[in-house]
Amino acid sequence: MNKDRLNLYVILLIGGLFLLNLFQSTLMDLSHDEAYYWIYSLFPAWGYYDHPPMVSWLIGLGSYFGDTETLVRLPFAILQAASLWLLWDLGQRKNFPVFASSVLCMPLILGSGFLALPDTPLMFFSILFWWLTLKYESNEKVWHVLLLSLVIACMFYSKYHSLVVVLLTVAAKPKLFLRKSFWAIVALVVVFYLPHVMWQADHDFITFDFHLNKRSEKHFELANILDFIGGQIALGGILAFLYGLFKVLKSPKNKLLAFNSIGFFIFVLLLSFRNRIEANWTVTAFAALIPLLCLSLVSKKQKRIYVALAIPALILMGAIRVVLMQSYPDEKKAIIERIGEVKNWQQKTDSIIEAANGGKIVADTYQIASKLSFYSPDLVPSLALGSRKSQFDLLNLEKDIKEDDIVSYVSDTEFPGSVKIEVGYEGPLYVLPLISFGKLLKRYNTSYEEVIRD
Repeated sequence: MNKDRLNLYVILLIGGLFLLNLFQSTLMDLSHDEAYYWIYSLFPAWGYYDHPPMVSWLIGLGSYFGDTETLVRLPFAILQAASLWLLWDLGQRKNFPVFASSVLCMPLILGSGFLALPDTPLMFFSILFWWLTLKYESNEKVWHVLLLSLVIACMFYSKYHSLVVVLLTVAAKPKLFLRKSFWAIVALVVVFYLPHVMWQADHDFITFDFHLNKRSEKHFELANILDFIGGQIALGGILAFLYGLFKVLKSPKNKLLAFNSIGFFIFVLLLSFRNRIEANWTVTAFAALIPLLCLSLVSKKQKRIYVALAIPALILMGAIRVVLMQSYPDEKKAIIERIGEVKNWQQKTDSIIEAANGGKIVADTYQIASKLSFYSPDLVPSLALGSRKSQFDLLNLEKDIKEDDIVSYVSDTEFPGSVKIEVGYEGPLYVLPLISFGKLLKRYNTSYEEVIRD
């Protein structure tokens, strides 16, 4: 098949996914994390409590034109489309069946286009970084140096573990150390990233403290290792992932991509010996695997086997997307309980406002506060009385509430006199209406002065 036709097929695939992503975005409410990052975007900064700022900047760009779910997610759908084209180019623009099957059966790649999460810019800038590195390696130009510096900084502004992507890339290409321009890139990255470092210094390096010390308990647990291994097999397309990874391991066709795929999987596997691993941490490893598969599965037999093994996962992913696009009336239970996180939140928010009976709404968790803020006219503070701290602690939206002001408190904990609101996600929510702010805090053995911070 000639290259022009293959390129046309890829354009149709990417264009089709882009339109599907936009359509799906209109049928899904924001997830809790998306709503939380939308809160970020309302307060532009060089850093945030638990993440660097790229996700905020992108959401701010989309929601500049309106606060709808589709516009919030639009920049991420665009980045996914650009990422897929770059991956196609890294795979030397061949082997369309393997490329398409991989894209359609890998949840982290597929989901990057209809969810506004930090993994999408991380994936895009990592792929662009690999693409530019290969250009820079073969032809050292000033624009390569400048773009690489900017792209690496954008990676760091997306997620902190992008540093591992850079280290693996340099490990795959150690001769880059000998170039004077390499050290110019390092210097420029430091300059571009300095605003974030200064923000961290101004806030006592709060984000690094959160990730290093407060995120989760660190200890060996076999279940964490098994969960990671099983999760990655599932995320890769189950049998297709095992078959494709075996073929790649036998003869990796691109050292840079192999280091960033296999090397990253190994790195996170080692982390699982001490920590619980979030499934989305390996998004760049899966991205690097796709062009490797295109380069490694070259015979007709290998392609047929891989595509056949990918079909069950592809069907499952299609079914999940259909389920996510379904409408679930209040009286009808969703097939998967957590789907309630992205369904009916306008109605749920209206019910919570009604139950609040005119009291100023305050919430416990940052997830609840974020969702209510997006779907109600006013920003809702998160008090974190029974949950972890978040960006809301820096925003201090409750600073103007007086101790004797009347509030209505929304949490996932039932109190005597609270009103139950069904939400379909990890149980119901409860509204404790019309209680003085000071009296509410006493229920948590917390003083007014502890909550109202400068």
